[in-house]
Amino acid sequence: MWSDILVIICSIVSIIILFFYAGNKYLHLRLYLSITLLAIISATGGPIFYEQIAYEISEWSKIIGITFSLIVMALLIREMKPIFARFPVLFSYIPLLIIIIYPFITETQILKDILNQILQGGTLIIVFLFYLTLIKKLDDHYLFLLALSLFILAYALFWFGGDFTENYSWTWQLPLITGMIVMSMKFADIFRNLNYNY
Repeated sequence: MWSDILVIICSIVSIIILFFYAGNKYLHLRLYLSITLLAIISATGGPIFYEQIAYEISEWSKIIGITFSLIVMALLIREMKPIFARFPVLFSYIPLLIIIIYPFITETQILKDILNQILQGGTLIIVFLFYLTLIKKLDDHYLFLLALSLFILAYALFWFGGDFTENYSWTWQLPLITGMIVMSMKFADIFRNLNYNY
């Protein structure tokens, strides 16, 4: 319970960092990342405030959060390319198909869990590849790697921790919130300094 409240507080802090530390550029990217953070708040706060529909809220929050994370990564990759080499901006919004297709997935929980694992794991791989492209250009790039490592740890504990992490949710929530704060600071740096020569 206390760790759930901490997740909500740290998500709000991360949103504040994105809006007050990132300068005034790339508002749309900051909004999309904020939607991801609001989805984390919703997934965490659902069981606290809406017990009857907590499962549905948590399920949809995960899908919405991961979808907007993928959109942000696609848009960032597009922004880093020279203007002549950029793919059409509509391609960056292809992850929205996840939200459209998700209701048609059969009600089997195992399939939904596998889909979530693949989407979350795939996003972590994309963020790692993104990190490799920026490793020489980011100040304190090891903080970006630290945040990513904490996300990977939270992912592994959440999906593969078994009964222990199910009973002690703080074991995966603490690395998640620490990674969230550090990553929001690094994304704020990227938004402040991003240009076509990045």
